[in-house]
Amino acid sequence: MRGMRFGRDTKEYWEARVRPYLGTEDELCAVTTTGLPRSFARFVHWLEKRSLRKALQYLPEKGRLLDVGCGYGRWFHLWGERARPLVGADISMLLVKQAKARHPEALLVVGDVRYLPFRSGIFDTICTVKVLQFLPPEDRGQAMRELLRVTYPGGYVILLEKIKGQDGSLPEEWTLWATQSGGALVTWFGNEYVPLDQVIEALRQAFARWVGRPKSVPVDSASPPAVGSSDLLRLRWAWLYRIYLAVRQVALVVSRLLEPLMERLLPASWAVHGLFVFRKM
Repeated sequence: MRGMRFGRDTKEYWEARVRPYLGTEDELCAVTTTGLPRSFARFVHWLEKRSLRKALQYLPEKGRLLDVGCGYGRWFHLWGERARPLVGADISMLLVKQAKARHPEALLVVGDVRYLPFRSGIFDTICTVKVLQFLPPEDRGQAMRELLRVTYPGGYVILLEKIKGQDGSLPEEWTLWATQSGGALVTWFGNEYVPLDQVIEALRQAFARWVGRPKSVPVDSASPPAVGSSDLLRLRWAWLYRIYLAVRQVALVVSRLLEPLMERLLPASWAVHGLFVFRKM
């Protein structure tokens, strides 16, 4: 794979991304914030879990649940508090094997969210966490159609996706794709406000423009691009990069304290991600 480039919606991309981390103490970084210290990964995981716990009420007791983009089964323990049986699908065989080894009670399959290998209407709940945002924007509507196709009428699709930035889609777009596919919005709320961190990242991007280097497509929120201004800091100004990381870590500590307040005070559209609950009509 050396010298080759793959889109972020391919198994090659994901297997290259997760392979160095699987089985290590930095494993969480593979699916949250690659290229940053472990503390950033733990913070993002905490943010995601806060939102997903709010959605547990929409999981019917002992209902059949499908986790699309399940990875190594990071959320199976959470879903298992309500749903049974658990079914997971991921585009990567490597991750499916990891999930099966850790969760032998679950049914695991290799599958692309755009072409799910299931018959229509067999799941009570579909959950997907930051999967569709890795697809090209023109494929996100197709993915939403598939999610709702395999959902039982009256069942729910729980979607945690990016609503800001070049790799995000507006809340209105996620909702439109769902309604066009037979779903209705039940509720949605913001996830990951982190105003201090957003200011720091805006300053980093301004620095990138100032030095005249092109920005690459972002990977995740709370994760700098693989090539771009962060790499420039790391390579040319290592001392400045260390300061940048230290300031961001302080900002995340403060953000962890402020986030519950931000959720109550700020509009949901100000967040980086949104958690959507759709009902299959």
